[in-house]
Amino acid sequence: MANFRGFDTNRRIVSVLYNYATKFYTEKQRLEKAFYLLQSGTMNVMEVANAVGYSNPSHFAAVFKEKYGLNPRDFIRYRSQ
Repeated sequence: MANFRGFDTNRRIVSVLYNYATKFYTEKQRLEKAFYLLQSGTMNVMEVANAVGYSNPSHFAAVFKEKYGLNPRDFIRYRSQ
């Protein structure tokens, strides 16, 4: 006889996976918007962090650096050269 999980267990698994995927999708969208805003040169790092939903600029800088390889300030300097 096959071993099936109960409905509640399956629902929890789907919920965890969906929330996990949603978190990464949202973060990807925020970082792409931040990239665009920083590239446009109209806002500073703190303004961009707030505009895309990060209340902590340090956390924003760390996440941005992880994705793009440069922290936001260095990205602005590199862009302006």
